[in-house]
Amino acid sequence: GELAARRVLRELRKEIVTGLILGLLFGLLLASAAFVMFGREDLSMIVGCSIATTMTLATMWGTVLPLLFQRFGVDPAVASGPLVTTSTDLLSITVYFTVAALLLGNL
Repeated sequence: GELAARRVLRELRKEIVTGLILGLLFGLLLASAAFVMFGREDLSMIVGCSIATTMTLATMWGTVLPLLFQRFGVDPAVASGPLVTTSTDLLSITVYFTVAALLLGNL
């Protein structure tokens, strides 16, 4: 009931914070690498923002999807792996192109 919902929300919050911290760290690292390699601020911003956003969203999705499968009686270990991987790949590409279009002013 209510205790289980609180526990899920607490775990989800911890995972989101972890994903956000890792996303920001890796985003900064890869943005710096892109700037060193190509010398373009716009490209480094696109890479950094995309990585930070994608890692945060992927962490949320990777936490929520197994919980949903468990809730509906489906084994989360079997069902969520391929779905999380595939949907996260699609999400990453979508986020990358959306961030690029927004930052380059082509949207």
